[in-house]
Amino acid sequence: HLIRSLIICSLLISLSIYAPYKAFFDHVPQNKNLVINIERGDTIYEVFSLFLPLNFANKLFLKIYSLRNDIDLIQYGEYQIGDKSILDIINLIKSGETITHKLKINEGLNIYDIENLINNSYLINDCSFLKCIKTNLSFREGILYPDTYFYKKGMNASEILNESYTRLVKYLNNKLKNKSTDTSLNKEEVLILASIIEKEAGND
Repeated sequence: HLIRSLIICSLLISLSIYAPYKAFFDHVPQNKNLVINIERGDTIYEVFSLFLPLNFANKLFLKIYSLRNDIDLIQYGEYQIGDKSILDIINLIKSGETITHKLKINEGLNIYDIENLINNSYLINDCSFLKCIKTNLSFREGILYPDTYFYKKGMNASEILNESYTRLVKYLNNKLKNKSTDTSLNKEEVLILASIIEKEAGND
């Protein structure tokens, strides 16, 4: 009788803990459009305290789950957690699926336009006025390939800007190599001429 009573008590205790435990991880916080920013070194408790009251029971549930699933190994970055359950949020920050931003470099932008574009993005401006770009050209106007570039918050602007410059050089090299008419123009002269034509014509 004693053993059976102990088994029954153990089952009742397990059930009384499991129900709120499951309810906690199924819970969807009221944060429809919430974006959280996880810094390098943040703990799982610091992350969830950004949008959820952490009482003793909630901390205990996180601790139990953490020990069983290694959720302390979270990846820093910017996350969109709207309409997700606690469990979905945990899986999201474990996966490292952070928000992707866009930087659109249009034709005709000058170095001041580029500087303003970078300063109003989520990029770290480590390439003020394109000074990080190593080029043999005598100017820095119009040396970027117009396109939409994708990046993560906190990424260095130099990565995108150097990629853009490299793409432009490759494009020009291919055009000059495959030109159908003879010309003595080099890459620098082609860029200058293209810029003049664009400004005079007022279109692409």
